[in-house]
Amino acid sequence: MASINILHASDLHISLHKQLRSPIDRFGDLRDPWNISPHGIGEKLQVVNNLITAWWKKMAASSYDPEILEALAEFIYQNARSKLDENGDSIVEDGEDKLDAVVLTGDLATTGTSDDIERVSKFLRARSSSKCPHKSDESDYRGATLSAVKLPILCLPGNHDRFIPTRDRYKKIYPKFYEPGGTNFDRQLFDYGHQPVQGIEVPATLSNKKKLRVVILGADFSLETFDDHEGLYGWLAQGKAYSDKRRELALQTEKLRNERKDNEVLCVLWAMHFPPGFPRYPDHGRLLREEKVIGHANRTGVRAILAGHTHEQITYRNPGSAFWVFCCGTTTQHEPQSMSQGLYSPDLSTGNFFQIITVTADDTGRVEVFGRDYRYSDCGAQSGPRLMQWIELPSPQ
Repeated sequence: MASINILHASDLHISLHKQLRSPIDRFGDLRDPWNISPHGIGEKLQVVNNLITAWWKKMAASSYDPEILEALAEFIYQNARSKLDENGDSIVEDGEDKLDAVVLTGDLATTGTSDDIERVSKFLRARSSSKCPHKSDESDYRGATLSAVKLPILCLPGNHDRFIPTRDRYKKIYPKFYEPGGTNFDRQLFDYGHQPVQGIEVPATLSNKKKLRVVILGADFSLETFDDHEGLYGWLAQGKAYSDKRRELALQTEKLRNERKDNEVLCVLWAMHFPPGFPRYPDHGRLLREEKVIGHANRTGVRAILAGHTHEQITYRNPGSAFWVFCCGTTTQHEPQSMSQGLYSPDLSTGNFFQIITVTADDTGRVEVFGRDYRYSDCGAQSGPRLMQWIELPSPQ
């Protein structure tokens, strides 16, 4: 028996501005919009003050909590199978629960501006401190970093990573700050513009000398232009499974299967920001042409799809789908809000989450994929290590 553990996080919302809630989220803070009592007026004044701050900083979406991001980086570092120690030397730690890879399925930044994307780059690449390897000691950045983690890391853009300041020709039509189509993610992080499908590979050895080979292919289905959306507000949160990108995803999957060696047990997972077939999701945030993605995944034998976007942590499989979708909630957003409140258990509709996806294979070649959910809680802050702030949730019955 061999197993591979993949930490799946999503919707980090890293930004130059920390702990800021967007104007859209602030409207939801009003418990009673028509209350004109002194308390009600004071509540509205507080919301107006926050709206002005967000407007001045041009925040079209809520940003992140740096303490939660640091706790995430510490959890990954402490549990990574391969990493750098305090002396900068590479070490490998054995254990069934050790992490073998990390997948970040989009909305890594709050917006696609150069400043926000640069903060994501710091999180991934800033020099680590010898005293505290999950934090950086760079003079201009003392925040969380994964540079001491020596695991394969797959990063995908989401709709927020593509937001750019609104162009003049749209200002008279839509009163918005941002629109899709940004390319800073490609220039500063990973170039999905020229390589829309990227992947990582994680091997493991079975007892009978066969090899388990897990390949994760990530595709960028963010809107390329404002005109590609559907409906009045589709430009805000829709993705689109463009024909060339989804076909390339299927082609690479088929190639992996055709080139599989006799001593290999192959498991292919897909990663994307927008979860295909998410139950009861609003049209303005759906993946356009999602039925095509589902068809390709069924035909090519994909075991599971990792996604985010909805801010709700749920694992589902729709009728007609041969695979599970592991949808990760927002991992480090400040005061997180789900995008379709009230559809699921209140304990899972809000909060900061990640998943650990485990792929197992036995000597007969039988593969299983399952997930464990983790939620952020500060209950361990005073009594134990910070990494204990991530609490494993009970498995659903």
